[in-house]
Amino acid sequence: ASDVYKRQDLMRTLSELRAKREAGELNFERVILETTGMANPGPVCQTFFMDDDIAEYYRLDAVVTVVDAKHGMATLDAQPEAQKQVGFADRILISKRDLVNDVDYEALRHRLVHMNPRAPITPVNFGEVDLKSIIDISGFNLNSILDIDPEFLADEHPDAAHDLSLIHISEPTRQAEI
Repeated sequence: ASDVYKRQDLMRTLSELRAKREAGELNFERVILETTGMANPGPVCQTFFMDDDIAEYYRLDAVVTVVDAKHGMATLDAQPEAQKQVGFADRILISKRDLVNDVDYEALRHRLVHMNPRAPITPVNFGEVDLKSIIDISGFNLNSILDIDPEFLADEHPDAAHDLSLIHISEPTRQAEI
């Protein structure tokens, strides 16, 4: 399926979740989205600001990016999408820390801080992370993104048909969190 269809699927799924929650068919506090592979986070984030129905019900809480300690440097060198994931991140988790020496880990960490100085960086072991460090943090700041990419909300944005690695969405404070 093309990226346009994936984005439309996301909007449809979020709308269906809302309808089922409002009808009492589902009960949940938040929605966490995860995509696989190298994906650009911008377009999925745009969905939560550019689609009125989605924007009125859901609040984008944070973008969390996982970087592989062993292959992260090579991936960042080869994949512009990986660089965008780090740039958009509100939190950066480093996996497989045990597979690299301290020098290589610090070099990767230094690079990540240089790419995104506002995102806390945490090593994780087998995906174990304190949920309080990645959920309900109100980390996503549209103004920060607009400073980086002033055309982020433009309909004709060049990234408008891509999707994201991991985002956490929660509902506005007027309703229970999603």
